[in-house]
Amino acid sequence: CELLTKEDVKIHCDEITNSAKYLSSILNQFSELLVDEQKSTFSLYEILNKYKNIKTITFIINCKKNIYINSYKNMFSKILDKIIENSIIALNNLEEKFIFIDVIKTQSNLKIIIKDNANGIDDNVLKNIFEPYFTTYHQIQGKGLGLYIVENFIQNIDGKIFVENCNFIYENKNYKGLVTTILLPL
Repeated sequence: CELLTKEDVKIHCDEITNSAKYLSSILNQFSELLVDEQKSTFSLYEILNKYKNIKTITFIINCKKNIYINSYKNMFSKILDKIIENSIIALNNLEEKFIFIDVIKTQSNLKIIIKDNANGIDDNVLKNIFEPYFTTYHQIQGKGLGLYIVENFIQNIDGKIFVENCNFIYENKNYKGLVTTILLPL
């Protein structure tokens, strides 16, 4: 049996402390989402319009004022915030920064399409983005739970979420980006 030096003990204690802090932050993130919230009917237009206050990004939002959904308003807002936040981070080093949000209502469902011009995501990364603890950020910046939680919430309200790379034209200019589609039953 080999004895540990004081330096070895300090290193291992620091590793244990950092792991405990990391796990604690994960638990805090989950507990923030587990608030007792009742379903309510709310305006999707009002939730989406708040993004126009972000002046560093050009938001193009196509949502009629009379679209209401019955769901968990705060949680739904946080879910949209997480998707938008990922786009904002991806757009960080670009000169032109666009996020398009289109809402399409049919008789049977509501489709929310969020698209950016941040050049998309590598296909190997794209296939894993809903996996728990998967992150493209340094561990300090991200826990890899954001999109996992997004997908689970959407599925729990009987919805579906899809993410894919796309090419599109805006104002006669070609762009590549990521499109996230949320499909909710009515």
